[in-house]
Amino acid sequence: MPPPALGRRPARPLGPPDPAAAALAHRTAAALALQRAAVAAVRSAAPPGVRVRLHGDPLVHRSGPNPGVDAARVLEFADGLVLPDPARTLPLTASHRRPGTVLAANLPVVAGLGGAPPRAVPGADELRLYHAGLASDADLAAVRRLLRPAG
Repeated sequence: MPPPALGRRPARPLGPPDPAAAALAHRTAAALALQRAAVAAVRSAAPPGVRVRLHGDPLVHRSGPNPGVDAARVLEFADGLVLPDPARTLPLTASHRRPGTVLAANLPVVAGLGGAPPRAVPGADELRLYHAGLASDADLAAVRRLLRPAG
């Protein structure tokens, strides 16, 4: 780049000094507003006592079917979280648990879709069997073994 003309200073960059951090902060705030509105809408339409849980990953930068959530903030108004990869996500979320909060482990159980035989998940309040309706007989047998303790 040629030097600036005499008497002129180089242009300074526009925008925040860390655009990635600014984008993440904006995305997190927008997602939190949407999550809060969705939970409020469900509560206003559902009968009393219906519990509202959100699917989410406690790493806020995540996207996809389990978007990143600010677990501490979401658990202020939602009744729980359904967590992917519970061995990774439960330890990140457990400290935000409040009385009555449900932390559910989402376990893909269909081998043909990349799932694995279900397993007990220490620290999870519930197990969610992802795509169980598509499970083969062998997949369902593995689920039955988990749900019927030996003895």
